[in-house]
Amino acid sequence: MPHTPKTRSPRLPPLSTAEEEAQSQTNQGEDFPSILSEDPELHLESLGERFMQALDLIRNAQIEEAREALREILATEPRLPEPRIELARIFLQEGDLEQAEAQARISLELLEKGGRWNLDISMASMMGLAHGLLAEAIRQKSESDAIVMHDPQQIWELTRQAYHHFKRAADLDPDNEHARYYAFHLGLEISQPVH
Repeated sequence: MPHTPKTRSPRLPPLSTAEEEAQSQTNQGEDFPSILSEDPELHLESLGERFMQALDLIRNAQIEEAREALREILATEPRLPEPRIELARIFLQEGDLEQAEAQARISLELLEKGGRWNLDISMASMMGLAHGLLAEAIRQKSESDAIVMHDPQQIWELTRQAYHHFKRAADLDPDNEHARYYAFHLGLEISQPVH
């Protein structure tokens, strides 16, 4: 029997005024209660199982199906960082650096607001993972032809950002050798003057 991670109803960041307005407009005139009614986290009950299914799809190299499952989870609850982390990984592996960066940034923002869902992984590890994915997306972006052929200042700025996130990832998870390696080497790069 596969291990099911301990999950809880996430301590989600509160809905913004715009999100509350959009939610109330979506449910106007409908016969079912709003997800914001008596139990605002009722809609989360089935998401843990759906998330595990998405991870199984990833392990079985069914990436398109996994991506769709993760997007469905986020359509139900967009404030969960873990599905966004998995999407960031998928996009990074596929070379879609813009999407990888966007998903990693959003997951990091959600984690910083306390929106952790999976209790098997410490908050520091989750934050380290999000910082590491964001750093890797930025690092790869800084090495892309579109950047390298143009502005040395932009390369330096992207390298500085990647360093910051790799350093943070290594500080949060000292066992993350990839983050430690790049934090060290990018730290040397950004200490050099820009030409």
